[in-house]
Amino acid sequence: MAEEKAREAKPVKAKKLADPVASSIDVASQEMIARSHELGVETIFDRALTMKQCAIGVQGTCCKNCSMGPCRLPLPKAGIEGEDTRKGLCGATANSSKKLYKNDSRRSSSPL
Repeated sequence: MAEEKAREAKPVKAKKLADPVASSIDVASQEMIARSHELGVETIFDRALTMKQCAIGVQGTCCKNCSMGPCRLPLPKAGIEGEDTRKGLCGATANSSKKLYKNDSRRSSSPL
């Protein structure tokens, strides 16, 4: 019985809800986000608030440019001395994958 009371005593955390204005510049999207909150529907914007970022992706060294990846190219703990020789499966270096990743034209023009 003591265990049941301890379980009941835990307060329920309120879900983090995305701020519609901060989430999108599109007025229709802002209205959709606000309406989803009214209906109690969770959206991708709400889930993004609670998702922890990948430590490798934060460094910008997660390459998704080809179908062989994603390749993780983390920085060594000791750092890099001299030339950076890290390469993904397709041969893209950490520097080239950062440049390609920042170039959204390739990803945004593809149907998937």
